[in-house]
Amino acid sequence: MGAKAPSPFRPTVEKQIKSYPVLMYGTTYCFWCVKAQQLFEIMKVEPHVIYLDKDPNGEELAIALYEITGQDTVPCIFLGGKHLGGFSQLTQGLKSGSVQDEFRRLKIMFEDFSF
Repeated sequence: MGAKAPSPFRPTVEKQIKSYPVLMYGTTYCFWCVKAQQLFEIMKVEPHVIYLDKDPNGEELAIALYEITGQDTVPCIFLGGKHLGGFSQLTQGLKSGSVQDEFRRLKIMFEDFSF
């Protein structure tokens, strides 16, 4: 059996990942996506959000995201073109300071807060 061809939307997703310093893929009905958005709002950081359930190519984008990250859940968050993960990884990174360090490296202004 031959290898499956990569998603035709993979280049689109790769371009999106490179285009936005803070990027989140999500759905409008996802509880954890809303929570991630709230954390970004508290920090005064505006991620670019792509709602897979609103995008006409959302299903194909989700397949490409899985190919790139191995993550099949949302939110799917990228900082500076690097895959952070989902809500758990966001909160862990905020607690450890690694997310704030990445914001500083990327020269993204933010308001720090404590958990």
